[in-house]
Formats: sequence, structure tokens, C-alpha cells
Amino acid sequence: MPSSPQAGENDLFTVLLHESGYVFGIGTADSWFNQVVAGSFTGPMATAEYLTAVPLESDESQWQDGINRQRLGTGTIQEVLFDPTVMVGSQKMLTDLDLAGLDDFGWQVVPEPNGGLLAAIAAFGWLRKRSSFAW
Repeated sequence: MPSSPQAGENDLFTVLLHESGYVFGIGTADSWFNQVVAGSFTGPMATAEYLTAVPLESDESQWQDGINRQRLGTGTIQEVLFDPTVMVGSQKMLTDLDLAGLDDFGWQVVPEPNGGLLAAIAAFGWLRKRSSFAW
């Protein structure tokens, strides 16, 4: 897992992971919007996780700002990844609600014992590291 950012730094890993949500269809796919009713996401897995329909931002493309859920596989509570904010100096990972939302609109989600591993695969799965490529 990438190291956490220092105070005053933006976390590139968090930004890439958040933006990958749009690639997977959060706030962009018909299968997402088919489950949006009156400004809330009504998918059954997300609703079960949140205990009611999940409130969305006004453009209906992200969870409402300020929702906190369990960080995947850790028991730690954090702000959800797929909301509109990235807090400077902190790192966000997938939460149980983020994964439930992905599951609701067609992604088969198989959590790994280490949530960081699953997040890394989701964010960087399309990249292939070659022996000549240096990070």
C-alpha cells in the first residue's frame, strides 16, 4: 500500500482511486442512474450497507459529502472514497459502501483480506509493469 501523504500534501493514490470510480461507472453509467431516485442511490447492496437509500450530491454522480463508513477490511471508519472531497494530508481507501455501490450496478466485487491490495488492483489494474519501467 502506498505511504500516507504528509501534512499539506495531496495524495495521488487517493485521487487515482477516486477517479477510477468514474471509469467503472459511478455517476457515469446508465446502470448507476437506473438506481437513482430523487437524489438518492437505491441499489440494494448500498441501501443495506447504509440502512436506507444513500444520499447523493446534487449532480447525482457521487455520494453526498460527509458520509463515513468502515474502511474495507480494517474496521476503521473513514469518509467514503466516492464523495466530492479529497482531504489534503490524508489518504482514503475503498469503504464497504463504495464496494456495495459498485456491486449494485454490475461489478462482481470479491474483497481481499487486505483492502489495500484490492484498492491497488482497482486503481492500477490497467497498468503493466515491465522490468525496464522504473517507478
